[in-house]
Amino acid sequence: MRLGKRLLGMDVFVLSTGRNLGQVQDLIFSVSSSKLMALLVTAKDLVDGEGKPLEFVIKLDDVHRVGSDAVIIGDLTVLRRMDEILSMGGTWSQTPDIVGLPVITTGGTLLGTLDDVLVDTQTGDILGFQLSDGLIKDLLTGRVVIPASSQYQLGSEALIVPEDTVDKCAPVESFPQT
Repeated sequence: MRLGKRLLGMDVFVLSTGRNLGQVQDLIFSVSSSKLMALLVTAKDLVDGEGKPLEFVIKLDDVHRVGSDAVIIGDLTVLRRMDEILSMGGTWSQTPDIVGLPVITTGGTLLGTLDDVLVDTQTGDILGFQLSDGLIKDLLTGRVVIPASSQYQLGSEALIVPEDTVDKCAPVESFPQT
């Protein structure tokens, strides 16, 4: 498992050729299934007609391995355009769309803001959410992670969690990361 922000900037290599395609620019989540579905990658040396680096999407199912330093794909056949992913249906969200959302209990208590997502890089499952409670408090006490559950609701304007979530918060260091 890994914090989503640690995936950003990782190089993407092709297993069959050893080529470095580019870097992970963003993460694409399915809000309805609460899963990491794909990686948005900016090409290293491929440009469009305007000279801008090409962007393509790699579904998590098509990733050979997410290592500690790089993402490995088997070959170029797994590259997709964003419109192909969006046409699969469902509600999609990119990292900037969810980072900064308020985290509120069903009882109406604001716990902080969503700072990152803890994901299983093999299955895409969201395992938890890292909260920020402001810069000063984060520096003094550290950030915490709340474990994901079927009872939370990730929406476009907030993450709503059960009232007893406060009791389940744990320091981010207590979640082993690969």
